Amino acid sequence: MKFSNKEKEGIKSSLGCEGNCFLIFTMTLTVVFLLVVAFALYEIKEMLGIHLIEDERKYETVSVNNDNSANVKWNFFQDKNKDFKIYYPADWIMEKNSENSIVLKRIQAEEIGDYKMESMLLRLSVDYLKKDENESLDEFVAKNKKDGDQYEVVVPGKDEINIEGMAINNSIPFELHCFDGDSAVLCLKVDYYRVGNTEKCRDTFREIVAKVEINKENKE
Repeated sequence: MKFSNKEKEGIKSSLGCEGNCFLIFTMTLTVVFLLVVAFALYEIKEMLGIHLIEDERKYETVSVNNDNSANVKWNFFQDKNKDFKIYYPADWIMEKNSENSIVLKRIQAEEIGDYKMESMLLRLSVDYLKKDENESLDEFVAKNKKDGDQYEVVVPGKDEINIEGMAINNSIPFELHCFDGDSAVLCLKVDYYRVGNTEKCRDTFREIVAKVEINKENKE
């Protein structure tokens, strides 16, 4: 069976149209699939509480600013009610865990032979937790103690308490410093992951603790 030139052109045009339509349809399905996957991953991260904020200036519940005193660059953040203010080294990484929890990490870059890697020296969690009206700071700390934590040194005080110990099967040293804010307690807990750098990291943590500002006037 022979086709005229006109019929041949018509067949080619029809086949070309079907091919283009199939390609467009495939690309559309791919885009829709990627959007669904991205949305699902975002929702999963939100549910797991691991959604990270890339720019700390975007925080809705904290204010971030700089303190360049003593030629050391420090940032600070405070809660939306300005109940407390915490300074931390500007090169640390800040992440938001929840409405009342912030995590600070100090990361160190290393070169081992031809390999470059990053290791976490410490992880500092900042929590602002409510406490009962007549509950003492000692009682609050004892009630919130994790089962795996072993306390070695406890320095009690009326408005502050400092604890040193070991966490996670007695393998990771930590420090916990709590400030009594009357109706709530500000807790700073640092886990030291690199034993060789522990003392230097302790000095930095204690400087952070010394810079903490608690505003009890907001409670009155």
